[in-house]
Amino acid sequence: MGIKGLWSEVRPVCRQSHLSNFRGQRVAVDMYVWLHRSILGSVQLGTRADAEAFIECAEMKSEAVDAGSSVLLSNKFLQFVMGRVDLMLRCGVHPVLVFDGAPIPMKQGTEAERQMLRAARLAEALQVLKQGGPSNPRARQEAAQLLEKGMDITTELAHAVIQVLKERRLECIVAPYEADAQLAYLCKEGYVQAVVSEDSDLIAYHCPCLIAKLDAHGGCEVLFAQDLPRCPSFYGLSYESFLVGCILSGCDYLPSLRHIGVKKAFRLVAQATSVPIIMRSLEVKFGFSKEELDAYEQSCNRPFTALHIILYLILFARKSCT
Repeated sequence: MGIKGLWSEVRPVCRQSHLSNFRGQRVAVDMYVWLHRSILGSVQLGTRADAEAFIECAEMKSEAVDAGSSVLLSNKFLQFVMGRVDLMLRCGVHPVLVFDGAPIPMKQGTEAERQMLRAARLAEALQVLKQGGPSNPRARQEAAQLLEKGMDITTELAHAVIQVLKERRLECIVAPYEADAQLAYLCKEGYVQAVVSEDSDLIAYHCPCLIAKLDAHGGCEVLFAQDLPRCPSFYGLSYESFLVGCILSGCDYLPSLRHIGVKKAFRLVAQATSVPIIMRSLEVKFGFSKEELDAYEQSCNRPFTALHIILYLILFARKSCT
């Protein structure tokens, strides 16, 4: 999730803060980050009956990953989400809770890889339970940890959480596609004053005020987009050049280039004046064959189609959100 290595580059300009500093303001939340975090410690395999129910369900499903949707989650799942929401309310913050919508077609390859990883972990959990036995506490614990890593946030699960939040009259928005672009838009338009997320894509979207590393007591780090030019890696770069560096570093829209991390990517962009020059530098300075670079370009028709997705992704206008 996000641009690989980008957080490490912006760390020098992140400021230590507290959520209460946003008292009286609207703050949007990247809810899928919280939902994924809430799964940790929430898989319910505490009893033999729980384990046997999962084994039975898994053996009935045609795909291992389908069994994950039937795993029981304990109350800890909802407790984590509501605990974070209550923290915001105690700090006097008005939460705007934003959920992912439809998948982006260009990310089909990345999503397919993640689906395979989830399926492998779920299949491994099933194997652990079969070998160790559903009555074995250690086997159940190991299987639960694997299931936590293999579970996906389904539309049904997200919908159930939204219903609980709406019962408390909390503001919820489902983005047309992924939430990050919608979140950045809401902040740029001034509808919210900050965004809570751990997803570095919000940095690429130039979110004006990003709250990260939020703990249970309200402590956090804050990154202001206006401070990004002070990062050594980004000196003198236009926003479009900054985005090209992010894409080269490795993103969900393209396969990663071997041995090209965030530092090398931004060094390349800083030394070039156009994308063709960057591609030429990859060939001459980094030893990429023409065939490799052709494959990189063709993987998504053109390599910087990703740039256009970031710049022109469909969003809900502010009046549609309220």
